[in-house]
Amino acid sequence: MLVFLVFGKLLGRNPFSTGNVYETSRSRPWAEVVTNVAVLVGLIFVAYEVHQNTVNQGMTAYQDLVGRITELNRMSIENSELSRVRAEIIDQRFNELSEHDKRMWTAYSWMLFRHGDMAYFQFELGALDETRMRSAMGILIDMLRVSSATRDHWKRASRNFVPGYREYIDGIIEEF
Repeated sequence: MLVFLVFGKLLGRNPFSTGNVYETSRSRPWAEVVTNVAVLVGLIFVAYEVHQNTVNQGMTAYQDLVGRITELNRMSIENSELSRVRAEIIDQRFNELSEHDKRMWTAYSWMLFRHGDMAYFQFELGALDETRMRSAMGILIDMLRVSSATRDHWKRASRNFVPGYREYIDGIIEEF
């Protein structure tokens, strides 16, 4: 209502009169200028809000991934059995592990693969750029780099993931 009153005053007319505000040729160009400026300001505001939402979405996605990394690291620190198995895997002694330890490692590597899958998904959605995605995948990439058992498991498990993610991880493995 206030905008209507101010607009009417700018045009020198009573906004509550029955006459058309746009009737005079003198007031018409000013009305168009004011309208265009208002539309432009509105578009700038909408663009700013879209940008802010995109930034916030990326921050939230990355924070969630970092939280997951923290959880995966905490698991291998607090669980001495998993920590021991992880060390055995890094030392390339997968075949010397008990069946229980092999199953534990398989379950843990599935979590790493799923974590990487989520990072890739956030990248596909545009919530993360490739640098952040690769950073979030660091825990997986490191295990793929140092462990042939993890690479072998990836070869068997990769069919369970979307083609884009499979190709991305296969490309990383080729870099080694």
